[in-house]
Amino acid sequence: MLGSTLDPAPPYAISKPTIKKQVLYTPLPTPRQPWESVSMDYMSRLPSTKHENDFIFMVLNKFSKMAIMEAYKKSATAKMTTNPLFEQVWVDYMIP
Repeated sequence: MLGSTLDPAPPYAISKPTIKKQVLYTPLPTPRQPWESVSMDYMSRLPSTKHENDFIFMVLNKFSKMAIMEAYKKSATAKMTTNPLFEQVWVDYMIP
C-alpha cells in the first residue's frame, strides 16, 4: 500500500556517477620546418564582395602560423581551389 503512493523518481532527479577516467591528451608533433604541416579550411556564408565572392579558402602553415587566404564564389570546385594552392604554396615556398 505504501509503495503505490510513492511515485518513481523523474529521470532528471536520478544521479549519475561523477567519476570519469582522467587521461592526458597526446600533443600533436611540432613541425620542424615551414610547410611541413598545413591546415586547410573553408569559410562560407560570408557577405558577397563586389566580385560576388562569398567564400574563403584558407591554408595555414603550422610552423610559422602564416595563412594564405583566397576568395571564391560558393560554386567553386575542388580543382578551382587546389590550383591557387599549388601556385601560391608549393611553387612560391617549395615543398619541404
